[in-house]
Amino acid sequence: TTDPSPVTAQLGSDIVLKCDFTVNAPTPNLDFLNVKWFLNDKLLVEFNDKLIPSSFRVRMSEREIKNGSASLSISNVTAADKGDYKCSVLYTPDKEEKIICLKVEGKVRTVPKVTVSESLMNKDKVSVLTCEARGHYPKNITVEWRSDVQVQTGSILVTGENKDNTFNTISTYTITPSEQDRGKTYSCHVSHISLKEPIQEDMKLYLLGYSYKCDDLFHFQDVQTLLEKLSHNLSHLFQQNITAKWQIMKGDGTSVEINSGTRYNIPGDVLQFCGSYFICKMQHFILFPKLQSRQGQMEGAGKELPCTVCPQKLILKETVTCHSTATMTYSPVLFPARPEVSDIKEVPVSGEDEVKFTVDVSKFYPKEIQIHWSYNGKQLEGKISEPQCNDDGTYSVTNQIVIPEGGLKEKDQIKITIEHDSMEKPAVKEKTLQDPGKLFTEMLSGVLLEKTILGDRITLDCNVTGCLPKSLEIEWTKKKGKNITELFSSKQGNATPKYKVNNINGAGKSGHLQSILTFSPEIREDDEAEFACRFINPNTGMTLEKRSAPCKIMGKPTVSAIEELPMTDEEVVKFAVDVTEFYPRDIQIKWIQNGHQIPGQGKPQTNADGTYSTRQRVTIPEGDLKAGDKVGVSVEHVSLESALTKEITAVDTATRRGYRISKISVPQNVFHGEQTTLTCVIGGILPKSQKITWIKKMRGDEKIKYIAQSGADFSKSELLVSKLSFTPNIAEDEEAEFICRFSH
Repeated sequence: TTDPSPVTAQLGSDIVLKCDFTVNAPTPNLDFLNVKWFLNDKLLVEFNDKLIPSSFRVRMSEREIKNGSASLSISNVTAADKGDYKCSVLYTPDKEEKIICLKVEGKVRTVPKVTVSESLMNKDKVSVLTCEARGHYPKNITVEWRSDVQVQTGSILVTGENKDNTFNTISTYTITPSEQDRGKTYSCHVSHISLKEPIQEDMKLYLLGYSYKCDDLFHFQDVQTLLEKLSHNLSHLFQQNITAKWQIMKGDGTSVEINSGTRYNIPGDVLQFCGSYFICKMQHFILFPKLQSRQGQMEGAGKELPCTVCPQKLILKETVTCHSTATMTYSPVLFPARPEVSDIKEVPVSGEDEVKFTVDVSKFYPKEIQIHWSYNGKQLEGKISEPQCNDDGTYSVTNQIVIPEGGLKEKDQIKITIEHDSMEKPAVKEKTLQDPGKLFTEMLSGVLLEKTILGDRITLDCNVTGCLPKSLEIEWTKKKGKNITELFSSKQGNATPKYKVNNINGAGKSGHLQSILTFSPEIREDDEAEFACRFINPNTGMTLEKRSAPCKIMGKPTVSAIEELPMTDEEVVKFAVDVTEFYPRDIQIKWIQNGHQIPGQGKPQTNADGTYSTRQRVTIPEGDLKAGDKVGVSVEHVSLESALTKEITAVDTATRRGYRISKISVPQNVFHGEQTTLTCVIGGILPKSQKITWIKKMRGDEKIKYIAQSGADFSKSELLVSKLSFTPNIAEDEEAEFICRFSH
């Protein structure tokens, strides 16, 4: 038998999918038994002589299988757990399968990671702006493109689902940038239920393909204005592979290339250049067009024509032909920049028996640089990263060396030397090592136990931070009384399927390890037990240990509805309530009638799993209980934050005892002077003390006459028969009314 399908679970909760089976024997013969669970036809877990699990979150209980229950427990339900679960039970030669559909409702939300596309594009050509929100849940999301606070219409939104049931959403917006869009900022604005406030990623447009008029830019009389304009218009471009060439344009229209380089000195024989002018061409492999400027005249010898003069750091990214006056021509250039060198950093190498030392060298120009390491005076070869070009045209690199942990000693010297064209002397940084044994200390945290409720899954975590070796060993133990049990060893794995251990290296945190122990507690095995995790560095013999407080397991009581017990011939009313599965034993159960406490009876009994149950009763005299009275029970226990209460409303006595009175049976013919008998039958749960009275009332007379009780038949406990025998006469009994009255 299984749960009715579908079954619904909340994200992050624990759930059990029921699958019970019966065989023609007191207990199943495990040699003939094979149990499998599938999710969407993929095998999850199997029992075949022994359990074969595939995930620590999904499990069966071998003990329960022996009792005919192959139920599947799923802890920390995720969106990926939804689907059709098939329970397949083979008890040779019989086989039966049942399917349960599990639906997962999402209360857990995941935050999207937002990125935008590159912002460098061609002027006057169709371009697409792209904004991507990755890994969000639930699916609904809003992505808007904005510019100058205004929402841009016409974007296209596409959402796809990932294997982990999260979603990726891409928004595209098509534009054809013009000169007016240069430097314009577009923003991708993302709103999602997981965000406290929307995420905004900005994109500033940089356009390729300049079109300048040199008449507007190059004037010898206003050199400073020229430099400011060049600095403003070219500051975002790259300086790579820039070349410079000088030419003389003669009066007859012919030109002669005189040299390559960024500077040219006019020779002394200036007369040969009469009627000519000079041209400096700056070229770059990426961009175009060329710039044209006014012609200028020669003024005299000895003038230096600098083609690369600029007081600011500028970056060029297009082919430029700069014509200026015959006296000077100005173009952008980046002067050598001195590198900034960080201190030597000693960083942990997570999962390795070695220590890494790094240095960051940043903001230098030109790109070429030499970096040398030494250890106690001995040269070492470092590993240099690919230089990264910064926004201002300078470069940055990270250089590192790795030394085996066993080779390090206290007071060892690490030195790095940096040589660059911008420095007259090399830059030097040094570091003196501390005791390597202290590398594996740092911080140990975790292993906390608060109040543990029976049925909940316990998670204990232990964290260590420092320089962690590759051969780091992890152990988990349990101490109950004088007995110490090994639960996990990184050498041997899990010692028992009940306790699961998962070791996680901290994402993006070198030298951080988290070990997580999860299990479902049992009173007899785990109550008052202490749990300990231990990290062992075999290279140094150092051990770090963290212990938990004693595990305090509590079982929350379950309180049934108040039951009114069946009536007997005793003149009392009894009520009962069942309080089950609580732990520890001490519990307070109070009976209350109309706001006043009344005594009850009942003692706790021990269950097979170590919890307790009790059936509490209260007895109230029937005469003290009126219809509409409130009878309640209050249960207080250390596992509860507040008392559990139940209440019942009392009914009237006739309803409780189920009284039924028949019509008085009268003979068909009654004759004057002849004895006759009247019969009255009363049914229900009759009390021991009871009385039946016969009453005669004459027509037109309000007075009544009580007649002595006649004999009654008590042979049946739930039926009373009363008979009245008399000899009627016309004077006294004609048209008289006879009444049978029952009381107790």
